[in-house]
Amino acid sequence: MPPALFFFAFASATFFEKPKPKVTQRKIYTMSGYASNARKEEEASNENEEEEIKRIEDEPEDSSIIRIGVIADKEVTLGLLLVGIGYHRQKFRNYLMVERDTTMSEIEDFFHTLYKRPNIGIILLDYPTAKRLTQVLDKCKKLLPVVVILPTKASIIPYMEEKDRLRRQRQRDVYN
Repeated sequence: MPPALFFFAFASATFFEKPKPKVTQRKIYTMSGYASNARKEEEASNENEEEEIKRIEDEPEDSSIIRIGVIADKEVTLGLLLVGIGYHRQKFRNYLMVERDTTMSEIEDFFHTLYKRPNIGIILLDYPTAKRLTQVLDKCKKLLPVVVILPTKASIIPYMEEKDRLRRQRQRDVYN
């Protein structure tokens, strides 16, 4: 066999093969449900998961990690939680989902809780919540945490329409 054909045969045999599927353990089913050994393995893994969760919750909070707090409507908060901003430990979480029935005192209390914590570096508020908290925000004078107001769809549309109207007006003035 010529060397080029040998190389092609070797390459096609090794590089172009389909990867073999990994062999995984399968649960054994019987007429009464899982086999006893599969049930024991599942219970042991559940106990290990519960122990790991308890261990994580009992660890003291690391004060060197600066966190982000969120007070916003459900849509914004869920988006930020999916990004990984959420934190929940020792009966404290760094987010509050504001809905129509959320009272002003709840929002203010949660804002003050975030504002006073030493490990919160940024507090994200959506525009409607920031409007509700204007009096509280006026009293905030500390450098940290930084309060950032996020625009929402409902708040940005009037702004964009006004900006577009002013742009058209400037264009008319230039041509006149």
